[in-house]
Amino acid sequence: MTKKVIAAVSRALVLFLALGVWVAGYAPATTAAAKRFSDVGPKQGWALQDITKMSLKGIIVGTPEGQFLPDQGVQQQQALVMVIKTMGYEQEAENYKGKDHSAQYKGVADWAKKYVSFAHQEDLLRVDEGDRFHGEYAASREWIAQLLVRMIDKEAEALAIKHDSRSFTDARDISKWADGYVKLAASDDYGLISGFPNDDGTFSFKPKENVTRAQMTVLISKAERFMSNPVGNELRGQILSVGDEWLIGTKDGNRKLKVTGDTAIFQDYKKVSSSVIKRFQPIYALYTPGKPDVAQFIQILDEDAAEEVITGTITKVVKPLKTVALTTSEGLTSFYLSDGVVYGSKDGTVKSIDDLNEGDTIELTFVGGQVSKAYLITGSAAGSSKGTIYEVDLTNNLITLQHGEQQSAKVYTLNKDATVQYPDRRATGLAGLSGEMEVEIKLKDNEVVEIKVTEIVEQGKIISVSADKKYITITSAGDQAAKVYSLATDAEITLQGTATTSQTIQAGDDVKLRIGSDGQIQTLNIMNRSAGNAVVDDGLIEGKVYAVDSGSGTVILEKETNGQKTYHPYDFGSTYDLSINGKWSTRLADIKKDMRAKVQLFEDKIVYFEVDNRLSGKVVRVDKDRRLLTLAHENGQQVPYYVDNNYDMVIRHQGGADLSDLELQDQVRVKLDENNRITDIAVQREFAYLVTDVYESSKRLNVKNEKGNSYSMTLNTNVELEVPGKSIPKITDFNKGDIVKASYLGDDLKNLAVLPSDKGMVTHVDQDKKQFTLAKNDGTTAVYTFNSGDVIEYGNNEYTQLNSLVVNDRVIVQTWLGGKKRLTKMQQVTEEFYYKDNNFIYAIENVRSYRYDPDLFVRGTDNRGITLDMLSKNDKIRMYRLDGIVYEVHKIQ
Repeated sequence: MTKKVIAAVSRALVLFLALGVWVAGYAPATTAAAKRFSDVGPKQGWALQDITKMSLKGIIVGTPEGQFLPDQGVQQQQALVMVIKTMGYEQEAENYKGKDHSAQYKGVADWAKKYVSFAHQEDLLRVDEGDRFHGEYAASREWIAQLLVRMIDKEAEALAIKHDSRSFTDARDISKWADGYVKLAASDDYGLISGFPNDDGTFSFKPKENVTRAQMTVLISKAERFMSNPVGNELRGQILSVGDEWLIGTKDGNRKLKVTGDTAIFQDYKKVSSSVIKRFQPIYALYTPGKPDVAQFIQILDEDAAEEVITGTITKVVKPLKTVALTTSEGLTSFYLSDGVVYGSKDGTVKSIDDLNEGDTIELTFVGGQVSKAYLITGSAAGSSKGTIYEVDLTNNLITLQHGEQQSAKVYTLNKDATVQYPDRRATGLAGLSGEMEVEIKLKDNEVVEIKVTEIVEQGKIISVSADKKYITITSAGDQAAKVYSLATDAEITLQGTATTSQTIQAGDDVKLRIGSDGQIQTLNIMNRSAGNAVVDDGLIEGKVYAVDSGSGTVILEKETNGQKTYHPYDFGSTYDLSINGKWSTRLADIKKDMRAKVQLFEDKIVYFEVDNRLSGKVVRVDKDRRLLTLAHENGQQVPYYVDNNYDMVIRHQGGADLSDLELQDQVRVKLDENNRITDIAVQREFAYLVTDVYESSKRLNVKNEKGNSYSMTLNTNVELEVPGKSIPKITDFNKGDIVKASYLGDDLKNLAVLPSDKGMVTHVDQDKKQFTLAKNDGTTAVYTFNSGDVIEYGNNEYTQLNSLVVNDRVIVQTWLGGKKRLTKMQQVTEEFYYKDNNFIYAIENVRSYRYDPDLFVRGTDNRGITLDMLSKNDKIRMYRLDGIVYEVHKIQ
């Protein structure tokens, strides 16, 4: 081997040791046999199960020589990579093209810069934590506790911990900032990281001890169970039969798995042979990518570990079919309660499905994917966990909620240390709760321990309205402190019950507001006009920051009138809202000289302060050689700007962009330095994507473009959503298969709109003209031409020829940007109609239920439109569905 080859291999090995992933030229093995590392022996037996599992998932890998280096310490940047991969964000981090935040942290290796920048963006790392993170430093147990808590999104819960039943003998050695993280991570509820037993039965935590690769693998394996979308191809279930193929019963039906000589089988953290397998044992399994019937890894679970509990409110009880429709945090789902289900309740009155009623909150226990117990919850969690506050009695620690359409009331006991989260970030705790607020509550030991306010009702008087009608300052009844709220773009506004616009809002109005979960006004009702009694100022004061003293809370603004500059000092009030470059902040130190500012005063104190050193406009001239960029602003003024030599330009999906990539009339947002030179340019572009997955809990969509490239996008509150037929769109209104138009400003998603689609029945196909006719569900008919580049999708296959379409096919026709069409054929299901409710159609055969679309189209035997109510029991129907949703029902007999 030459010196050059040896050097290259050495560099690759160094990069592996740093990053913990394979570099180019080394492909990871894919079989369980190849995942046996030569240096993982009896000494690491305690970690073998998790090392095997996480290596098969691709979270960890070994060296090219087949070693794992289990006892080697983990650097903080290495641990960060492992966590990001476990969260399922490896692709997003590898493809990160946003701002390089890694320069804000110390000791970050080149290979880790994208991951560190992505971690900063996802709030796993924070600059204001000083030297807590240093990429090359060894990861201590207390720092890992913090990282794991942020990984499972439980930081607010950790920071709220004031005491804990678990205590460590070396608690004094735990850094103050890490105390809450350690307590939550080590708690019985989460069990992310354990202590070390002492001879006297106590436990030590050893907060400063470094974490090894083997230990880190076990820790992320434990934390993984809290991920809503775990990485890898996995399933849970109960063994129904064994042999050459195992039959596994899961919640989604029976699955077959082949167990080969390469399948790694574990029980009680020890590797075992398949001979120990027995029927009805619960298991966790990983199957081979692309081969869902071949098992790579199997963990035999004990009964307790196998149990899964789901809590929800009964929306519908179909007693003849032994089925309940349950509303949980994941939505509405139907469950079949077999004759073997054990029923129970605190008072012993629930003994069968006949004792369950709509509105009851029940707990279903699953073993091997099958319901084994149904328990009616009383006392601690009876009724919904969501409701409207009717009354708060802090003297007796009681809160009364109204639930459901019938507004049935229930009284709960309040824990005096209960935490309260408000959408507008107010810190008033329990004292800030009031009637008509919409809340979600969490109970423990019969007491309310957490309250999340999802909608605030506020009554008060408007004291100021910004000139652009975007910000409203009010004083609430009985509270003279001013509050500033932003008005949602789609807010519903009424004047004494009559719909109106934001232009009618005036200072002095008595109003009733509803503030949604994003902190913005969703509805505003002007109840009375009494401008004579109003406390009115001149609205937002505009100027430029001349100086700021964050210690004393004072800012000096420079204002220019007729060429004359004047300087005005202002003091911040005890509470205020601060917006810096479009993002909420709490740090006055982030306000910089020469930033443009807008100020809202109340009683001579700042209650709202907005600063920005960015400008928006359209490109009207580009002089690349002289680095001169001329922009047309909203007021029509055209202004030339010099572009700094080290400027940064961001165009979505385009690396290395420069001034030559700009086009006339491009909408851009630029950032200026103190010399009025452009340092950053974000360019607006529009793209079309196909939605492949919707993750409601994390408000994230997975999409792919026409070339098949996949991306992930997060729908935060700054993204304007557009869905046909929806006045206030939410992420739940987006569906797998939608084609969406995304508008990006740089890498910031600004707008996401579902492109219109047509659903209907194919009535004619002309192969010669390459045309087809669609009888649309709205009663109209349309003729489409099938052009080059158009695609027909059916199941997991795609076709580019019109001959894959036939008469009577039900399709959804969607058009991409640029005119290309995507046709999605629906699957047919034939059943006998039995019953329907507001969400499901029930069929006699196998007691099946089918969720239907709110805009369901129903045809009679003559193809004319009818309704579901016109169907009778035992009518034969053909349903057309896509991704589990029925879009059309055709009565055929």
